[in-house]
Amino acid sequence: MSQRFLYASSLSVANDPSQDLSSIISSSTDSDFLVRQQTARAEQQLGEYLCFQYGVDHNLETRIVRLPNVFGPFSPWEGGRERAPAALCRKIALAKLTSSPDIEIWGDGQQTRTFCYIDDCVSALHQAMQSSYPISAILGGSPPFTINQIADIIIQIAGIQVSKRYLHDLGHHEQFIPHETDLPLVVGPEPPTSIEQGLANTYAWIEERVRVHLLNLRNN
Repeated sequence: MSQRFLYASSLSVANDPSQDLSSIISSSTDSDFLVRQQTARAEQQLGEYLCFQYGVDHNLETRIVRLPNVFGPFSPWEGGRERAPAALCRKIALAKLTSSPDIEIWGDGQQTRTFCYIDDCVSALHQAMQSSYPISAILGGSPPFTINQIADIIIQIAGIQVSKRYLHDLGHHEQFIPHETDLPLVVGPEPPTSIEQGLANTYAWIEERVRVHLLNLRNN
């Protein structure tokens, strides 16, 4: 097999915002958030173009794979780099281990995302590299889940009762991920690992990290 290069892109590239920059700045109360969101999409698009053109110029087979939100054990779970599932696992584990009555959720909880468990993602990336598709996608799960739904699943896994406290209506029900794509799928609407099993594995790992963190705080 000839040398191949993988570029991990995002499904959000397919979302073509209907508003241009000037209309966002002039009309939106969340202009900073939306500008950063559009900039991230533009960066991913440019990356795809550069990857493809580099392959053409240097006779290198490139494979572009658009990913949803990938989660699982060993992922960042604190410090601001964590994805929503890991952040929720940390907050719910902390609530469980400290008997806190509630957890904080950014936004109104109705923001929708698609998710893919890390094991399925790794397998899909390998499949994409072996395929003849220059660009493909991991659709994750269908339909996408709201942040509230993900939180409810984790709360059930943790076996506790907590209330949700919403901090700021950031994103306004925004859905970053399209329901459909015409790209070849290396993971389709029904991924091998269910969202419940993936979150159970992730929560167990993060709860142990939180337990150790609390123990270290008490001992210092």
